[in-house]
Amino acid sequence: MPEIERGEFLDQLTASLDKLIGIVDEIITLSELERGTFELALVDSDLAPLVRHALDEIRMRYPAVPIAAEVHDDLLCVADGPRIGSVVRELLDNACRYSPFGRSVELVARDLSEGVTVLVTDHGEGLDRSVATRAFEQPFSTGEGVLNKEKSGVGTGLHLARQLIVQHGGIMWIDPLPAGGTRAGFCIPHHRGERIEAPPAGAA
Repeated sequence: MPEIERGEFLDQLTASLDKLIGIVDEIITLSELERGTFELALVDSDLAPLVRHALDEIRMRYPAVPIAAEVHDDLLCVADGPRIGSVVRELLDNACRYSPFGRSVELVARDLSEGVTVLVTDHGEGLDRSVATRAFEQPFSTGEGVLNKEKSGVGTGLHLARQLIVQHGGIMWIDPLPAGGTRAGFCIPHHRGERIEAPPAGAA
């Protein structure tokens, strides 16, 4: 096998192994959540660097998808940083995966009075609210009746992401856009023990 082909093969193998490890980790986390044994590693955090790092990873994964980002500084809260980073990557990954060629994805991360809020918007086919609710509530439900099956993942992503946000005392939501596309967002409180019951008024 030529050296270039060998390198490409090893890169593909590494990517496949990383994806498999991620899937296994998601399933283990879901199992811990269902058993009530899951615990967050909550610490005082600035989510801005974590959001920017997740953004860089997704831009490398989807170089053909333009992502317009507005990440404010000092997104301070009590959080499990790596877990929140995984939620941001999940929302961005979904948005990029379902975006038509040449259409941009937007990311906004800012601090509101209710808590730290992250919004991800795509301009794809749009995700019906009932499908989003089913994906949130049922692991391995990907809404394949609406979206192209070949684009669907293993189906744990949105469900697990929502569970992680709820564990932080936050809320996650998905809204179809009138002109097509979908906006997904989450908000987590600034302080330990606080709980958010509805999307912030300034999150539109």
